Formats: sequence, structure tokens, C-alpha cells
Amino acid sequence: MKKLTYLIAILLAGIFMLSSCTKGWEELNRDPNNPTEVPPTTVLGHVIRATGDAFFDEWQGMNNLLSYAGVVTKIQYTDEARLNERESVINAAWTNYYTLLEDLKKVQELADANPNDVYADNIKAAAKTFSVFLWIMATDQWGYIPFSQALQAENGITNPEYDDQQSIYMALIDSLKDAYNMFGPQGGEIGNGDFLYGGDWTLWQKFAGSLLLRIATRISYVDQTTAQSIFNDIKNGTYEVFTSRAEEAVLQWPGESPYYEPWYNNYAIAGRDDHGVAKTFIDTLKSWQDPRIWAYAIPSEFGYNYGVVAFHMPVEDTLFVGQVEGAATGDVAGTSRMGYLYRLMPNGYTWFMRYAEVEFDLADLYYRLDNDLVNAQAHYEAGIDAAFEETAEDPVYGSDIANAKAAYLALPQVAWEGDGSTDDFNFERGDNGNLVPDDLVRIWVQRWIALYKQGQEEWALMRLTDYPKMPVPPGSQYVGLHNRSPQRYPYPVDEENLNGANLEAAKGAQPITDDFWGAMWWDTRPGIN
Repeated sequence: MKKLTYLIAILLAGIFMLSSCTKGWEELNRDPNNPTEVPPTTVLGHVIRATGDAFFDEWQGMNNLLSYAGVVTKIQYTDEARLNERESVINAAWTNYYTLLEDLKKVQELADANPNDVYADNIKAAAKTFSVFLWIMATDQWGYIPFSQALQAENGITNPEYDDQQSIYMALIDSLKDAYNMFGPQGGEIGNGDFLYGGDWTLWQKFAGSLLLRIATRISYVDQTTAQSIFNDIKNGTYEVFTSRAEEAVLQWPGESPYYEPWYNNYAIAGRDDHGVAKTFIDTLKSWQDPRIWAYAIPSEFGYNYGVVAFHMPVEDTLFVGQVEGAATGDVAGTSRMGYLYRLMPNGYTWFMRYAEVEFDLADLYYRLDNDLVNAQAHYEAGIDAAFEETAEDPVYGSDIANAKAAYLALPQVAWEGDGSTDDFNFERGDNGNLVPDDLVRIWVQRWIALYKQGQEEWALMRLTDYPKMPVPPGSQYVGLHNRSPQRYPYPVDEENLNGANLEAAKGAQPITDDFWGAMWWDTRPGIN
């Protein structure tokens, strides 16, 4: 009995000692480098940076989407430009969208979870605005996607149904309007994770308004009533949009490891030289005698060494050479590379939305919806001014480009006519469609040029307007089967494996052929397949 009492005493003492020794272990074992709770501004900053890495790099830009739109393409290892996409890249794009959208949902939940914190409505509105920015890109890439049931795994919805694109767009309009009205001086901080606007909610509000304009432009052929309503609200000041380049949504990279601008990182850090300026882009700039060619491209004989060639216009045919988009083989030695401002700056820029786009969208809608050619001309010329202002920052030829702008604006192909004629370009939207007025073509061409580097938006606007008329990549297996470059992106195999029934229903509801073809809801070009 004494022995048993002794053992119990030792056991109790040991338990007491163990309890005393482990007191504070929870704090001791907390890893400061992997916090379980973070402020919402930190999550927002992560999403902004990760968006630049995920959707404005070589994998979701130079390899494919910009090639579809005739701007930049591959000059070696040309698989993606020929529509031989890697399943891992398609899966990654899909996963990145939904991961970042889930993170933005968490931003709003974190702001709500601490009502006495410094974060309130403004950071929630910023997260809603950036969510819409991502949703637009995602649905314009695939069409039908999980939306209304998406991001609800914590609520038990692990196999979300797909929404049609029209429903998604209508919901995004409502979400942007909610976000716009949520911003205000009493809305709290956005914080130091705001890598776009440094915490200025008024600029985020203009970003939301500008995205409404983007949507109005996108749906203007298929739902003119809704587009007109949004446009009227913008004109009467209900929703403000960008009014200068200082307000545009652009991420400037720090330029130090590991935060280099993605195109610079691909070339200078990863050591890749797989891309050049597309033939369609180079040929357009040359035929339009556009001095910005010196900022967008490097003379072909120099590779990435500028040499001592002097700026001059017009450009002789052999000085700048573009690569055929999606050719079976590339011309590594003879193709112009992307210009210094756009690829060789470690602290360069990723544009999410430019001021020039806003001006050209306004010009487009004034022309097509209001038949107001006076305002259309004013915004057309303001868009050109903004685009020239950007290229004038090129450290090699920028001042020369700025000096050449007046001569460019006086060229017959650039100068506004205002008479509704169609004889300058004889441009037909789609096959067996109507001729487009020359001044409207001018707006479309200048917008396409000015959105350099924005692969998703370049591709979307090409599908909306049919400028430029991009053929099936000549090195692909689809030559002779379709009359334009891809209209959509293939759905990921991971989704087939994990959410197959809902994916098959979505595929059956859309006019998909050969994975890459089948029009978006807003793509009304006649005769395109």
C-alpha cells in the first residue's frame, strides 16, 4: 500500500512538473514567418503581386494570349503559339484564378471580423473591385465558369455548378456598383499592401468606375441597353473613371530579388529568349509610320543590344521584323525583340488597366452608342496622347518619339475624318459583315496598339472587334478548320477529373469545337468559327 501511494505521488508530481514546463509552449512554438492570422492589407498585397506574376508573365501572355492577338509571339519552342498547350499551364491558370479570388474573399471576411480595427469598407471595396477584375479575365478566357457556387468549399460546396457568361457579367456589374458606392472617407484604411494606389481610396473608386466602362464596351454589341445605361451613368458623373495616367491601375515592381518585373525576370534572370514582337504588330506599326515602334521593339539585327542605330521615320522594311504568330518554326536571329521599357527594366511595369484604354473605350462608345463624333474624336486623340506619353518614357528613344507625335497625328491613316466614310480601310467586322466606319477602325487600331503587354485584354478586344483579323496559327493542326485564331482557352483536365459532371454540362451549353473555338457571349462577329 505504501508502495502504491509512493508511485501515485511520483506520478502526480510528474504531471505537475510537465504542466509547469509546457506553460508558454504555444507562444514559443508559434512561427513568426508563418502566421496563422494576417491583416487584410497583407492578403490584398499578396493578391496584387501574385496576379502580376500569374497572368502577365510568359505563361499567360507572351506564349499564347498575346500571340492570339497578334502582338507578341514565340520565336523558338513555339508550341503554345501553335496551340499545343501544356496541361499543367492550363490547370495552373484555373487554380490561380480561384485561389486569388478566395484570398480576396478572405480580405473582406478579415475586415468584417474586427469591427474596431482600422480596416473597414474601403479595403472590402478594393477587394471587391479587384475580384471583378479577375472574374472578367477568367470568364473571358473560358466562357462558362463556376461563379455563384464558387469559393464555398467551407460551406460544403466542393463541386460548384457553372454559370453562363451573361449571368456572370450582370452580377459583376452589380458588384462593381456596390464597391464603387462603398468607398468613402469614413471607410478606414486600405493599408500598406495597396501596391497600386498607396491606400488612396479615391483612385480605387475610379478603377471600379473604369472597369464598369470596360464591361460596357465588352457587352455593347450583345446588350446595348445595359451598355448604354452604364455609359450614361459615366457621362453624368455617377461613376468616375480615370482622367490621367497617374490614376491607372499599374503595378511597378521593386526590381530586386525576387520581385522583378515578369518579362524582365523571364529574360534576365531565367535566361530565356523565346519571344519576339509579332509580325501583325510590327507590320501595322510600319504601315502606319508609327514612331512608337522604337519603344515597342528593338531593330531586328541587334537582338537585345540596341546598338547605335539612329531613330528615324519612316522605317525601312528590314529594320524591324516581326515573327509570324504560331509558325511551325521561329526566326530567332531575325526577329525584333520587345523594347527596353517593356522587357529590360527590372523595376518595370505590369498594367492592369491603362488610362489610354479608358479614353479609347469612351471614344468607341461615343461613336457607336451615341453617334457623337465630336466627343469620339476628343477621346480618340486623348487616348493617343496617353499612349505617346507612356512610350516617351522609354530611356533609349523616348524623346524622339514625343517629338514625332505631331507628324504622326497628321498622317491620313491617323487623322480623324468625321464623315462616317468606310473607304480608307474597307474593314469588315467578321465575315460577310458590314463595313466599319474608318474613324471607328482608327479607334480600334490605336487601342490595340496602346494595350501592349495586356494579353487578356488585347485578346478580348480582338475577339470583340475583329481587329486585327488573326488567322489560325499556321503551324497548328487546325489550319483549314477555322477562320480565326482561338476564341477561348481549353478547360483544365483537373476540372474534368474533380468536377466532371458540371463541366460537361457547361461544355454542352456552349458552341465549343476543338477546345479553342466557340464564341464568348459578347462575341457577335458574323461568320466566325
